Amino acid sequence: MGKIVASVEQISQLIKERFKKSPSILSLFKEFDMDVDRLDDLLIEVVPLEKKYAETDSNSIRLNTMLFETGDFFKDYFFVVSHELVHWLSRKK
Repeated sequence: MGKIVASVEQISQLIKERFKKSPSILSLFKEFDMDVDRLDDLLIEVVPLEKKYAETDSNSIRLNTMLFETGDFFKDYFFVVSHELVHWLSRKK
C-alpha cells in the first residue's frame, strides 16, 4: 500500500472484508461464540501512537499511522490488526 492512499474508512472496510473471508478469523468468532457481523460495530482508526503498533478497547482498534507509511500493510502488518482483533473479541465477550 505504501503511504496511505486510501481513506481510513476504506482501510477499515478492507480489513473487515478480509476478516470476514478468513477461515482463521471466522473460527475465532466461533470460538468466542460471536456473530462475525459484530465486525460492523467495530471502529478501526489510523492514528499516531507512541511506541506501539496498535491499541484496542471494547469499541475500537487504533492502528499506528507508521504501519501504512512503507511496504504493504496487508502483507507486512496485517498480523497486528489480527492480534488486536483477539483483544477486541475478549473484551466484547
